[in-house]
Amino acid sequence: MEKIAVVEYQNIKYASRARKEAFSLSSYYKVFLLGIDPNTNINKIEKNVNILQYRIPYPITSNRIKKAINMFIFNYKIFVWIMKNHIDLVIMHNIYPMFSIIPSYKLKKFNIIYDAHELHFNKRDNNILINNILKWIDYINERIILKHCKLVFQASDERAQYFAKLHKTSIPIVIENHANYIETYPNNVKRNIIDNLPLGTKIIIYTGNISLGGNQRIDNVINSLKYLDSSIHFCILGIGNSNIKERLIEYARVNGVENRIHYINPVKSELVVNLISKANVAVIPIYANCLNSKYSALNKLSQSLMAGLPIACSDYENLRKLVLDNEIGQVGDVFNVMSPHSIAQAINNCLQNETIFRQRALELARFRINWENQEKILLKAINLVLSNKL
Repeated sequence: MEKIAVVEYQNIKYASRARKEAFSLSSYYKVFLLGIDPNTNINKIEKNVNILQYRIPYPITSNRIKKAINMFIFNYKIFVWIMKNHIDLVIMHNIYPMFSIIPSYKLKKFNIIYDAHELHFNKRDNNILINNILKWIDYINERIILKHCKLVFQASDERAQYFAKLHKTSIPIVIENHANYIETYPNNVKRNIIDNLPLGTKIIIYTGNISLGGNQRIDNVINSLKYLDSSIHFCILGIGNSNIKERLIEYARVNGVENRIHYINPVKSELVVNLISKANVAVIPIYANCLNSKYSALNKLSQSLMAGLPIACSDYENLRKLVLDNEIGQVGDVFNVMSPHSIAQAINNCLQNETIFRQRALELARFRINWENQEKILLKAINLVLSNKL
């Protein structure tokens, strides 16, 4: 049985794309899922059916120098692991594992697939000098990766076309970033703040990284609550440091809506759909401060559809065509993410049409927007690489 390593420079517990690939491939290959775990001080190994998860300790820090040191340690440990194990194929997620994978490839000659899914050259604020330097470093590193990999994956047509134009290469294989399709069973998840809210409360929910400003304008959603009925509450499910959470609560307090903001502790990606199905509307407040944000390929979008939630999202082309112009029918509304009034109007529209939007969302998820459809593309690409047909 061929052996495949899926390597992700991210918390392995929440690395949804890498996890989906690993579990899909584990039905046909021996799979190793390698990533980081900020909550352990020792190398941690977990075994699943045909999957071995190798978690590398990774202290959380905002210091750039310490981050660089941690990345070096991560790559050193990945290099040592690969040198000790026979691998037929490595699927490298993003740029940062290249510092272990490219040198080990030189010594052992396995196949490499680069799952880019981020637009590294256009994901930072270009007005900051260091960001301009970093983006050109990322560009050079991606050029190096392209010389060594057999295939490139991207997560949307827009991202694939941009990547091909930037690097003057063939268009990457598009594997969209959707969740595994599941029927919802809300009682399968632990009770949380949603279950404790007063009867009649309407819930809008955000899932993902928790930030203040930047490319996720949670602050503007909080501000929009002033223009919504007091029975509408905002739940935030995701990862964020305590300082940012406290600042968002303070922002809510200034706007007089602190009693309508609730945090839910992050859960494994496999549990998200059931948890959020208890809400009424999913909100996706992306602010496109770069192309990486504008061409977002969001796991949370398919999760929201599977949960049967109407979607209120930023008015960008890739989101608009799915929410407003899909083959099933409108499943939500779009807004100007910098206008709390606009956000409130879209949320109200979703609530007013909740029943029909829910029916369409479930149908769209069942027939098209799901990982099972993308899995077929993944397996075909893997077979081509391992059978040396490229």
